[in-house]
Amino acid sequence: MKKLFIFIALIIIALSASAQSGREKGLVFRPEVGIGMFSVGTFENVCTINTFVVPFLGKENSDVFLKNEGTSGFTYNLRLNMGGNFNPYFYLGGGAGLYGNGGSTSLALYANPRVYLGDRKATFFFDLKGGYILGFGACHLNNDTYYIKKDVFDTYYYWTGNSFKTTEDYDDFVTVLSNELRTDGYYFSFGFGIEVNRSSFGMAFDFFNMNLKTTVQNHYWSYADSDVHGSEEAPTIYHNEVEVYDDSNKTGFSITLKYSYSIF
Repeated sequence: MKKLFIFIALIIIALSASAQSGREKGLVFRPEVGIGMFSVGTFENVCTINTFVVPFLGKENSDVFLKNEGTSGFTYNLRLNMGGNFNPYFYLGGGAGLYGNGGSTSLALYANPRVYLGDRKATFFFDLKGGYILGFGACHLNNDTYYIKKDVFDTYYYWTGNSFKTTEDYDDFVTVLSNELRTDGYYFSFGFGIEVNRSSFGMAFDFFNMNLKTTVQNHYWSYADSDVHGSEEAPTIYHNEVEVYDDSNKTGFSITLKYSYSIF
């Protein structure tokens, strides 16, 4: 009977040892891959354009809101993480990763803490990443989703060829040449999953800054010297200036499925 108890105890010890995670204190290298979907909402860039002068209104220019409804699509990322296990429950490191979002490519640099909920071969974890992301390429959006801000009289004037008319059609004043969407700025990721025999399977929610660079052609108008504007005085375009506005920022969002492997 005593030998049986010893044998059972040895089996229990062996099973317990085999069930431990093996996450000893020390250096860890963890390559990671992820695929999923990303989305970014409506953007607005504001520029000031010169228009013709309506003397009794004293109107020489106006703010134009260049609007785009945003985009969504497939995303992927490849990351290399390196750090150390302080114990079987806590890892702290950093890393770098390549991201692809809607035709653009970005590089992320980040700190990376990870918390394990146990010391077993199959253990749940929470994974955080935070840092900076820099875009090397841009996603080109549609150029036709923009509009003009009306004046205080809720009207805007343009020349039809024989008289002044009011309109909401502002293509005579500004033309959008391109909209380039680029990932650039802060980066934060919250992930969770399960690690089994050094393989991690999980999901992550990523948040990152995206910038919209809009290139427009600004049409300037001039008139004859007469103070009275009649049907015989058609305005003349005397300058077309190209301007770039890249001060529109918005948070992009992605949800991805992750796989990584921990090398101790």
